[in-house]
Amino acid sequence: MTRRLTFLLVTVFTIFQLDAQNILWPESPVNTGTNSTYLVQTANFNNTDVFFGYTLGAFYTNDDGELTCGGFQVWNGIQTSISVMADDSTTDEKDGFTSGEEITWLAYGAVSGETYEASVEYTLGPTGMGSSIFSANGINIISEFSISSTIYGPVVPGCTNTEACNYNENATEDDD
Repeated sequence: MTRRLTFLLVTVFTIFQLDAQNILWPESPVNTGTNSTYLVQTANFNNTDVFFGYTLGAFYTNDDGELTCGGFQVWNGIQTSISVMADDSTTDEKDGFTSGEEITWLAYGAVSGETYEASVEYTLGPTGMGSSIFSANGINIISEFSISSTIYGPVVPGCTNTEACNYNENATEDDD
């Protein structure tokens, strides 16, 4: 009975994730033919283990300077892998990571409908491997995918002092 309930909850949250995702999160990632694999062992939200309800993703900066998803996977509480796609040479536009480009990690919360900032830690030691610097055909082991409570959004400079005459309620970063 417990397994059925868990399966039902995971299925419902997965459906909500696919239906409610914003423009950062495509229905399916582009397959450019070349990738790097990131094996995720555990995930947490504010240092509390999570077992479902999040999509974990790797993002690159496209030709327009916007973050674009280069690979994602729904987290279901078990070890999973994310195929992070490389840019291909068959198209003019940038549709994946270039060698040496840093990965921006984000997570989408199905319940909140928000995208959160995230960070990763790689397995250390003699068998440890991993880097957030993209390298095609790499294998990376993420020991911990940490989802922050900070909601991801573009930086909007402006006055954040509510008592100032030039207060900007949309500002996310004070520009003095």
